[in-house]
Amino acid sequence: MYLASWQFKVGSFSRDYSTLPMISGFKLFILLLISISTLSSMTACSEQPPAQPSCRVNASAVSNHQGVAACIVSVNGKLLVTQLESGLYDLPIIKNISSTSSGSKSAQCAAHQSMWLQTGLNVEVQNVVGAQADGTWLFGCKLSSGFDGSEAPFDPPHWSSDNVKKIMFINPFDIELYNWAQRDHFDIMRDAYILQGNYQKAE
Repeated sequence: MYLASWQFKVGSFSRDYSTLPMISGFKLFILLLISISTLSSMTACSEQPPAQPSCRVNASAVSNHQGVAACIVSVNGKLLVTQLESGLYDLPIIKNISSTSSGSKSAQCAAHQSMWLQTGLNVEVQNVVGAQADGTWLFGCKLSSGFDGSEAPFDPPHWSSDNVKKIMFINPFDIELYNWAQRDHFDIMRDAYILQGNYQKAE
């Protein structure tokens, strides 16, 4: 099948395209589907998180606690938090992380995994520094070197929860109750922050 005869002319230049083969509508449709499928696969692959690091717990602080947990990371008097799309702050936490297909998970490993999934940071989990009324455990967690608490807010990894807007360091005593996402967690979070700071000073 060939295109109907037509010519392209500019000034004295002339070319006849009547002998160019025409791609059939069906073939064009198939090529378009293949292109879309390939692009979708590439996008999906790029959005996959890297392999999760192994749970890191300080050997002298291993506990038998289980359930939902979060990290208290204090660096030079600043607390690592997530800022949600709502503008409110929270600890990096995933509520259903303790009930995974791999079976029972220690609360310390739940805190470690929540931190990784929400922030991309691989921390070392230490002692219990608090417990919320709903059973959420709070553990002091230690960041590797490279942070001093003065960093500007930075973006979460692409695999983080959709509602996490930024990761940042704040002084929890510079904000009010209405700035915290889980208001019933606010006071215990502050107490845990103080206790973790005391542990660090004693090291």
